[in-house]
Amino acid sequence: DGIRDVAVTGVQTCALPIYPLIVKPQFGDGSDEIGKHSLVLTPRELKLRVKAIRARLKEPVLCEEFIPGRDIYVGIIGNEPRVLAPTEMVVGSKKASAPKFATYRVKNDGAYRTKWRVRYSLAKLPSRVMKQVRDYGNKVFRALHLRDYARLDFRLTDEGRLVFIEANPNSDLTPHTLGQNLCFVGIDYHKLIPLIVETARKRYRSKRHF
Repeated sequence: DGIRDVAVTGVQTCALPIYPLIVKPQFGDGSDEIGKHSLVLTPRELKLRVKAIRARLKEPVLCEEFIPGRDIYVGIIGNEPRVLAPTEMVVGSKKASAPKFATYRVKNDGAYRTKWRVRYSLAKLPSRVMKQVRDYGNKVFRALHLRDYARLDFRLTDEGRLVFIEANPNSDLTPHTLGQNLCFVGIDYHKLIPLIVETARKRYRSKRHF
């Protein structure tokens, strides 16, 4: 299970799978340039979105198959690695115009989150899915040669399919990311940075510079 990504340098080269799609800069960070118009439903909307991004940033554009479902975030610590309990982004408003995914405003605008009743909480998942979270988290961390810590983003469909979306190898370490102490669940914030540093030191001493 997963998402097929296609990086394009212009609209003429864009041969893509089924709509809807999420369109975003290939080298963006923190949901830069991701808003409600990033979700495109037709080839015309795709063409307009690609042109708009490239006019501003002059960089390749990443088009991903949009997976409807629950946003699940998983912190990982250590190079063994240790997969932590998952967190979920919950949008309380059920209005049609409520955010359907984590946009730049969702992440950075507190008033916007309040308007749509966006909150983060520990994800309540069936045991089968929890096992998949641990298994996928471990495999993704190793397959992508991540180091020391990371955050993985998944979507859980209504049919119960867990889909890996992306890895964040240098995820935000501020204390209120995803809510108070919910990015790296079970680790006190004041111990988090020292733990990451010590993990990196151990890796360096063992010459595991992967």
